[in-house]
Amino acid sequence: MEEKGIKVDAITYTSMLHWFSNDGDIDGAVRMWEEMKEKGLYPTVVSYTAYMKILFDHKRVKEAIEVYKELLRSGCSPNCHTYTVLMAYLIDSG
Repeated sequence: MEEKGIKVDAITYTSMLHWFSNDGDIDGAVRMWEEMKEKGLYPTVVSYTAYMKILFDHKRVKEAIEVYKELLRSGCSPNCHTYTVLMAYLIDSG
């Protein structure tokens, strides 16, 4: 995308996370997350929350919890959607 002059930012990467996840390609979503951070782009609370949900949906609980901890360390504040994702996991897990 960048070679075609398209500005790639955290919002673009968050959209790509969803695209890979909806396609069933969790490894692709993980690659996008890592690539975003390698490029020095800072995830937003929306990015963190989306990635946590993707990981929870694919039963990658430990990774999702680590992403939540990373969100807190980054100085980003969780929003109501972040807490909804966490509560939904806790309710679903019994």
